[in-house]
Amino acid sequence: MNIPLARPFLGEEEKEAVVRVIESRRLAMGDTVRQLETALARKFKRSYCAAVSSGSAALYLAIRALGVKRVIIPALTCDAVLHSVVNAGAAVIFADVDRETHNLDPATVPLEHLDAADAIIVTHTYGHPADMEKVEHYVKKYRLTLIEDFAQATGGYFRDKAAGGFGRVSVTSFYGAKVLAAGHGGAILTDDEELYHKCVYGRGSRADRYYRDIIPFNLQMTDLQAAIGLVQLAKLDRMVEMRTRVAGWYDRGFGASPVGLTLQHPWAKPARYKYAIILPENVSKSDFIERMKESGIDVGRLYDPPLHRTERALKIPDKKVNLPVAEELASRTVSLPMYPELTSTDVEKICREVTTTIGVLGANE
Repeated sequence: MNIPLARPFLGEEEKEAVVRVIESRRLAMGDTVRQLETALARKFKRSYCAAVSSGSAALYLAIRALGVKRVIIPALTCDAVLHSVVNAGAAVIFADVDRETHNLDPATVPLEHLDAADAIIVTHTYGHPADMEKVEHYVKKYRLTLIEDFAQATGGYFRDKAAGGFGRVSVTSFYGAKVLAAGHGGAILTDDEELYHKCVYGRGSRADRYYRDIIPFNLQMTDLQAAIGLVQLAKLDRMVEMRTRVAGWYDRGFGASPVGLTLQHPWAKPARYKYAIILPENVSKSDFIERMKESGIDVGRLYDPPLHRTERALKIPDKKVNLPVAEELASRTVSLPMYPELTSTDVEKICREVTTTIGVLGANE
């Protein structure tokens, strides 16, 4: 039996919610979408929420609505972050990451780039919150606009504050592999009323206000997605608890293994979106993934190459940057299966196969 990399935690409640929408004959931007927006704003303690078609759409609209032109992003994250910034017409400034959590480290950004930037995007890598005290120090010192992309950490916390509650605006994704999965869809959350109305106008739905500097596009969420999202939101805390239990099994399983693990800080409650391991230097990442696949276990390549080395980034002028931590981690880090319904038996098998495969590949070097 194959063990997939990810699997949404779905049941009869989601099925019944979708059927209710179908029976209502209102499939797009109806009452169910508005109910989800209200529920998300309440959950993440924000004043406003605009639901959209995807996480990428959410980030794109947020950048357009803010009007920022130079944005700092981590080099080790999903390529959709880079694409959203570029599509929104902003210039990209890449930052290196910290070795412990693989999150953006603002201290790695040269002073001249900090002075030139007007926004910074934080993504909570693998579901572990970034050090938001450190980030907010740089935001205040260099007068940056903070954009929080909490798509990987929905349900996670930095100290006693939920991911999604930081920055002038926060965005998330409900893609099928995310912690909160609705197939697709995304959301923009903010306490800024004007920014909210700009995003509503930009997503192409009926809006109360008109903005000359924003060209609307159809980025609307369907009620089918919203129906699933509402059910998922109601059981979010339970799903994070289940993921945390799975991560604990992994931690114990790798207690005496040669793999490297990311550090969980005491101030963080991760959402456990992904379980990442760092391979020994003498083990080929590609060979490891192929051998694990032959064993019936899906393994993710993660962010390899890092964003500043991708084809898209190489076309951006002045991107001869040296980001050694991101480059090293990208070449050696993979993700293992992680979803709520994984069993302890599954995890034991995965840990055993990982250790065996590393031993075989390492001996061949």
